[in-house]
Formats: sequence, structure tokens, C-alpha cells
Amino acid sequence: MYNSVVSLGWFCATSASLSKNGFRSFSGPFDWCFSEYESVLHFIENDFKDFLSIENIETIDDKPKEFKDFKYSMIFNHDIHNSFAEDFPTIKEKYIRRIHRFLQETKNGVCFIRAVKHQQELDYIACNHSKIHKIITKNNIDNTVIYLIPKYLSTPKNFHEKNYILNINVYQGNFREALRSLFDTIQDDSLLLHLKNNYPETIYKDNLIFDLQSELKIAQSGNSSHVIQLQAIRDVDNAYRQMSINETRWQRLMKLHRANFCHLTLPSSIAIYGAGDIGKVFYDRAKDFTNIQCFIDKNPCEKEYMGVPIIKLTNYKPEPDTTIIVIPTYAYTEIRNDLTSICNVKISSIVALETVFD
Repeated sequence: MYNSVVSLGWFCATSASLSKNGFRSFSGPFDWCFSEYESVLHFIENDFKDFLSIENIETIDDKPKEFKDFKYSMIFNHDIHNSFAEDFPTIKEKYIRRIHRFLQETKNGVCFIRAVKHQQELDYIACNHSKIHKIITKNNIDNTVIYLIPKYLSTPKNFHEKNYILNINVYQGNFREALRSLFDTIQDDSLLLHLKNNYPETIYKDNLIFDLQSELKIAQSGNSSHVIQLQAIRDVDNAYRQMSINETRWQRLMKLHRANFCHLTLPSSIAIYGAGDIGKVFYDRAKDFTNIQCFIDKNPCEKEYMGVPIIKLTNYKPEPDTTIIVIPTYAYTEIRNDLTSICNVKISSIVALETVFD
């Protein structure tokens, strides 16, 4: 289990993609800069003792919002808001905080992600396995690195590190969505599934919500076109809805499994709206304690379940004294309106699943 997933560069796309997919919970020192891997390893090995030393820093004349550590070949292009002279003290303090958090996390078990920059780096990793492993695990033996390798690089035969292939012909970093979509270029979801299976669920959800909120702020800030704003807001809304559905689904399943149906007061005759997995679980738990007339579903995939008919919404005819229990409560209002308008069901005969347990 990884307590944290942390970017080791080489550029912003690694951390941006971690954010998009819910695996980035803090800002690290290598998140928003261009870096050489040997320099990254040097700083980790030496606890960042000469990181951003002023004697190694030079500004870039034609790029006033960037500065470079010429000794370690690192470029920082996200930190200057006014001028280098004015902002550098604040920048230094910010990176001290990031370094402190980074070092603390490395003591607790970290999965590092490094996008391989070029062929020389890939060859270096292959030839220096023991050295790199010693540096990466200096604070915790369980720390590990996953490498993302562009398909145009030639992986050496002696390269045995955990890696995923990026299906790209060149790194893209010219616009924001490309930076956030680096993991999407992997042929399948194997990296995301690996991280998801080894990462705390609650932290994952918190990270995802934070990123969605950040995206919504950017979309509403006026810094992007109207079309992009609308799409971003739509994506956020859809993601929130899906998270709500998944959370509600989990809660309903837990309630069903924990409920003691012997002590519940169920209506004497019911119809179950929703013939999916949860509706069927409810049937299995409730069938000995009430008379279940049928299932109702807007788009049924089956005609019956355990001998009980599954009726399409438009074909349902309400029975007297039958209570309809709505399983997908995240859409309760919409379903209630459909039942009353299409099937002439009385509102008083429609209840949400949660009310059964009240």
C-alpha cells in the first residue's frame, strides 16, 4: 500500500496527470519544473542541501517568468509572478515547505512516478539499478519508482524496473489538457488500476474532489474560451454525479447487508423500481417478509428475476395498496416524476429505499 504517489518529473505532465486521476495529495519539489533524473536523485540522496542555492540560479533574458539552476540543469517556469528579484524569497520559502513534506512522505512509503526524458536517462537507469534503489529507499525500504517510457525510446535488455509505455511520438506540453492527459496515452488502464489498488480510498476521493473543484475554478475564471469553460464545468458536474452515484451505491449495499429484515416494517405489497444488482439484493433479503409483485425498470435487460416479472416503466400498471420502493435514490425525484406522469402512480405510494431502514 502506498501512502503517497509523488512525481519525480521530468516535467509538469506527471504531476498534472496524478492530480487529474486522484493520486496527488500535496505539491512536491519536482512537480512544476523541468528536471534531469540524475539531479533529482542527487537532491534526494543529499536531503536537498543545495536545492535552489542562489549561486546556481540564473534568469532567462527572453523569458522573464522563468529561471534556471544551471548547475543541475533544472528550469522553473511556474513560480515567478512579478519579477525574479521580488519573488525569489517567497519561492524559496515555498520550496522549503514542499521539501519538508516530500521528505516526511518518503518515510511513510511512497510510489514515485518518473516520466523518462530521453534515451540517455533510460540507459542510465538500466545501468545504475543498485545505486538508484539505495537512494529511493534511503528513508523507507518500501519506496518504489514506476517509470513511464515513451514508445520511441529503446528499452535496454537489462532494464528490469516497473514501467508503462506511453503511446506517444513526442512529449506534448503546449496546452493544459495535454499535460493532464499523459496517463491517457498508456494503452490500457493498468497503471491507474495498480495505483488505485494500492492507494487509500479516502485519500483518493479527497484528491479527486479537490482537483475537480480546482478545475471548476479555472473554467469559471475567464482564462479559457467559453466552449472550454462549458466543457470543464460539464466534466466536473458529471464527475461529481458519478462519485455521488458510486458513494450512494456503496451505502445502499452496506445497509442491505447489515439490515435485520426481521425487525423492519415493510409494506405488505411492494414493487421494486430498479432491476439492477442492488434491486436484486433487496429482493433476496426482503422476499420472505413481504409480497413482491414485480420489478419496474426504465430499460430492463431481462424479463424476470427468480420468477418475478420485470416490467418496463411505460408498461407498468399500478396495483392498489402496492408501494413502489425506488432503489436508485440518487435519481429519486426523476423516477417519482416518471411514475406519476407516465403510470399515474400516487406520490404517496412511492418511497425511497432509505426510508425502509428509518
